[in-house]
Amino acid sequence: MFRQIKSIIIALDLVFLVCTVYIVGLTGKTTLPAVFEKQSGVIFGVISIGYFSWFLISEFARLNSNERQSPVSLLVRLVAAGFVLGIIASAIAFFLGSLLPRSVVGLFVGIFCLLCASSRILIAIASSSRPLPKGVVLGTGRVARELAVRLAKREGMLCEVVGFLAPEATAYESIFADDKAPIAESMPVLDISQFLAQRGIERLFIVLEDASNTEVQKLAAQCRQAGIIVAFVPQEYELYVSRAVLVDVGGIPVLEMNSESTMAPHSKALKRIEDILIAVPLSVISFPVILIAALYLKWINGRGFQSEKRCGIQGNVFDMWRLNANSTKQNVSRGERFIAESAISDLPQLWNVLQGQMSLVGPRPESPERVQIYTEWQQQRLFYVPGMVGIAQNNGMRERNSSDEKTKYDLQYPLRFCPLTDITLILECLALIARRLVAPKTRVVAAIPPLNEGNDYPIAEFIDVNSSKSSSD
Repeated sequence: MFRQIKSIIIALDLVFLVCTVYIVGLTGKTTLPAVFEKQSGVIFGVISIGYFSWFLISEFARLNSNERQSPVSLLVRLVAAGFVLGIIASAIAFFLGSLLPRSVVGLFVGIFCLLCASSRILIAIASSSRPLPKGVVLGTGRVARELAVRLAKREGMLCEVVGFLAPEATAYESIFADDKAPIAESMPVLDISQFLAQRGIERLFIVLEDASNTEVQKLAAQCRQAGIIVAFVPQEYELYVSRAVLVDVGGIPVLEMNSESTMAPHSKALKRIEDILIAVPLSVISFPVILIAALYLKWINGRGFQSEKRCGIQGNVFDMWRLNANSTKQNVSRGERFIAESAISDLPQLWNVLQGQMSLVGPRPESPERVQIYTEWQQQRLFYVPGMVGIAQNNGMRERNSSDEKTKYDLQYPLRFCPLTDITLILECLALIARRLVAPKTRVVAAIPPLNEGNDYPIAEFIDVNSSKSSSD
């Protein structure tokens, strides 16, 4: 069913395009019928450009994906896509001038976006209400655990991880903390596929350094014969900073990894223009909020602002500004806690953005002390201008997390850069802040029940603790 979702969505968009033209034509407040009679070529061209722009935007924002999508994440991307389409429509209305009334363009874009967004959200709600397929991870290393963590967070809505498989019980126990490791015994390879099929497992993720092992290949073949989808996950770190493309060479699958160590000059220029266009009005709007919060903090703490040394692009040290609010100290006031947890304390960093020391979106800057012990792999974070919002930050990475964990997220950013991506990341960050303010301040633990019902085979529960987002770093 899910393989057909993209075709259904694209077909609905075409239907909505026709419906929107008809609805706008019936609206008595516009002169569309007359415009159709006099400027049919212009109307057809504008509609074609608008729909082609929407198709490209929705493709890039993964709004036409066959994968299950979280309704909240989808809504954020829809808002970003609608914003970009609105900018394009405004440009079209400006250049056409009197040939096409702006009211017609605005009404058309509004109705079309509303119809397209409604259909996608309804499909996402319907698909997310169905139980996810069950999956098992074969592997014991850090990549295996990280894969399970991300799947447990429903990233991509691919499947629900319900257990682990391991070649050796001792290696399997290393996945868990000492007090969490279940007792594990061996099971013959011939019995594993049947064991998984009986429990409704639909996916097997093989995350092993030696996936070409005879026993592993035998297991993969048996699982495919049992109707279980088998996926191989490469171990190389290079995949975290590469755009992986699968190429068929005479029936042999070849994985190409196209790496981008720095952003192209035109991308840097576009990003700087984007920062200025957004940061300037945002600074004007937020100035009264910053002023009131700074006066309040000066009254209770004796100082309204504070600066911290951070490393920017190429390791250049700069002063990163923020309000003097700390939600972790004892006897913190409600006002100070709200300023910190709502990220109002980070608004002064807009000054760093205007100075060019930071960007709106990029890797969160770290202290010189931490940068000094960067590995060669982690130093790649310094190739890019640090940001107020970043991919690692939106995925729960904070100061307590290692630089290695953050790097694996942050180095994906240049592969995905475009203004639409930046807007989406900013909206995701705002949604996370809103959720943090509304949600109860409790630690959430998601337990995935064990598969080995009465069996002593090393497949057992996986514990995932969602990181609290208590600060910006």
